[in-house]
Amino acid sequence: MNKWQKIAFSLYLLVILLLALRAMTLIASDVQPYQMLTVGTQNLAPEYQQLIAFLNAFGGSIMLVYCLSVSILLLIPYRQSVSWASFAVPALLLAYCAASILSMWQVKSAQPPIGSAAVLALITMLAFVISRIKTKEQ
Repeated sequence: MNKWQKIAFSLYLLVILLLALRAMTLIASDVQPYQMLTVGTQNLAPEYQQLIAFLNAFGGSIMLVYCLSVSILLLIPYRQSVSWASFAVPALLLAYCAASILSMWQVKSAQPPIGSAAVLALITMLAFVISRIKTKEQ
């Protein structure tokens, strides 16, 4: 890997770590603040509040598995400069960010954290552009 690919590797790793941190907050918390505003969970029956908490934990678990999968791609084929991995890693990260942005965009009555998903998408795009820079020895 050249120095630009190492910088891109660090940025991809940062995105994965931030996504994993977000997943941990979903797993650990009951209901997100914007969900409380949207659904009005204080007026919901306890069974429905429990269901929302379960769905958050389930979504967070799926997010952790996704992060682990992309991490494996980043740590093995990407570091070995396998050509398809340089496209697969950002494509998978951008797909997740796009799905997050689109799903949060549907929430009209509260302010979900769309900005954080957009920032992660921008960091991923920046890392992809940086990774495509060729050095003289290539």
